[in-house]
Amino acid sequence: MPLSTPVRRQVTQPRKIVILSATIGFIFFLLFLIIMLTLTWNRRSAEHDRLASYTQRYVASVFSDLRTTLQPLQANIHSSCEQVRNDLTQRSAFAPNVRAILLVDNRRAFCSSATGPMQMDVQQISPLTEVSNTTDIRLIPGTPMMRGKPAIVLWLKNPAYPGSGVFTTLNINLTPYLLLASRDQQISGIAIVAGESAMTTWNERVIKRSELPGHDLRTIAIPGYPLTLNLYGEALPQRDIHLILLSGLLMGMLITCGCFLMFTLRLRAGKE
Repeated sequence: MPLSTPVRRQVTQPRKIVILSATIGFIFFLLFLIIMLTLTWNRRSAEHDRLASYTQRYVASVFSDLRTTLQPLQANIHSSCEQVRNDLTQRSAFAPNVRAILLVDNRRAFCSSATGPMQMDVQQISPLTEVSNTTDIRLIPGTPMMRGKPAIVLWLKNPAYPGSGVFTTLNINLTPYLLLASRDQQISGIAIVAGESAMTTWNERVIKRSELPGHDLRTIAIPGYPLTLNLYGEALPQRDIHLILLSGLLMGMLITCGCFLMFTLRLRAGKE
């Protein structure tokens, strides 16, 4: 046997051990990444689903309580404003975030909890409100008494008289939605969407629906109301990805070193 053969074998054998150890470490690194990213994504997705469900129940309960407060007023559609004004004012005072409650007869608001007797077409307040709908919700940039202050308009139709019902303007209070979003640190914002208009936690004015970011985490429909909430944020936060990468690299390096030591002791008897 030529002298160069043992020398070549002594040179190439450690190189093979290093390549084999690095390959095994890299395979474990990839497996760790795939498994941990999948588990983390599923966990975050479940958290987003729970937040969406909780938000939906909260908003539905708010509108349900408001409907309970407003529905008895349907019997006063043909009453004079002097007869029902005190009742309107009282209900407005004890209902959260209500700006004004208006009674509407034949598409004209004739009594307000804020100003008393009045005569104004509801289309002047909210041009897009469909009084033919049983329930309608719109976002408007302001009201006659509070211009420049966005509001939610809730319309409840009187089933007995076409064009008549209860018309309510609500202050847009995004604090509860921000508190809901704080339950999940991956949520960066919430948008309230009604028709083609939207109001967001990062903008103080009513914007077009088309101006919203293209990808949302969850779209929450409110049962019984033409209103949706969009949750925005990261499906898989960068910090989770960085932590998984660092953990995977550490594990891959440990496995590579362990394999190198094991193969070195087994394949090089002189090392013992």
